Formats: sequence, C-alpha cells, structure tokens
Amino acid sequence: MRDGSDRRFDKIKVDPTNFCIAWMVQGVWVSLTTLPSCCMFQYMTLVGKRPTLGHAIGWSLFAAGFLLESVADYQKLTFKGTPGNEEKFMQSGVWSVSRHPNYFGEIVLWWGLYVSAVVSSPCKYMRGALLVSPIFVTYLLGSFSLNMLERSSDKKYGTHDGYAEYKAKTSKLVPFIY
Repeated sequence: MRDGSDRRFDKIKVDPTNFCIAWMVQGVWVSLTTLPSCCMFQYMTLVGKRPTLGHAIGWSLFAAGFLLESVADYQKLTFKGTPGNEEKFMQSGVWSVSRHPNYFGEIVLWWGLYVSAVVSSPCKYMRGALLVSPIFVTYLLGSFSLNMLERSSDKKYGTHDGYAEYKAKTSKLVPFIY
C-alpha cells in the first residue's frame, strides 16, 4: 500500500477550527451512512429474522459496489505508480467507462446497504428515514465531490493530448449513462 497526503486535508489540519469542523463533519457522515446497517442488524437480532431475497439483493449491490470501488482504486494506484504515468490521466480499465468509477462503486455500495435495511424494517417511517444515508452519500460524492474533482482534473489535465476526447466519450459517473 501507498501512504500519501491529501492536499485538501493538508490545508485544513493546520487550523484548529477548520480541523474541528472537518472532524465533526466526518462524524456526522459516518453516523448517517451507517444508520441503515445498524438498524438492520438491530432489528434482525431482536426479531431473529432470517435473511430474505431482498437482503441478498442489497448485499449483492453492496458487494458489486465494493468490488468496483476496489478495482478502480487498485487500477489507479497501479497506473500512477508506474514510472512515466505520474502526470498522465487514467483512462483504461474501469476508468474507460466512467471518469469516477470509485465514486460510483461507493454510491452503489451504500444503496445496497439501504436496500438490505429496508427489507428488515417493519416501520414505513423508518424506511423513509433511512433514505438519508444513500441520498447523503449520492449527493456528497455524486455532486459536491465529483464537481470539485472534475474542476481539479480539468485544471491538471485540460491541456493534455486526448483529455478532451476522453471527457467527451466517457461517462462522468454512471458507466454508459451519466
């Protein structure tokens, strides 16, 4: 594994106020995203409910998202670790069908956990409340972070040969769709 730094975090960690805000936001993020899983496991433990087809579908989505995110991260790490590729943009493997397959994988992963939780909950209000988790992740990664990363990539690779063509032919997030 490679250990590096995150230029966004490097700017935050020197200011105690911003560091505290970032720390708290991460806490809220973890709490919101794990809510469906916590509710599902709590309900299944209390009631002794056995897994259903709905659980299998949710867990399959989770596994597919986890696999996609892992493969995308591995491919990018390998690509960037190859001498001569440090300043090049990734456009092969899963990166040939999505400019941000790792984000898409993470979004699918959290929707899968939501599906598993929904089929566990007998309360329709709880099912609605649990929507906060995948919607939050979808917005944060699929809009906020994605747009920030797109601007950064445009700035870094905008003048590179083939980058404009890659952007034009490759889906932003969801392969072959968006």
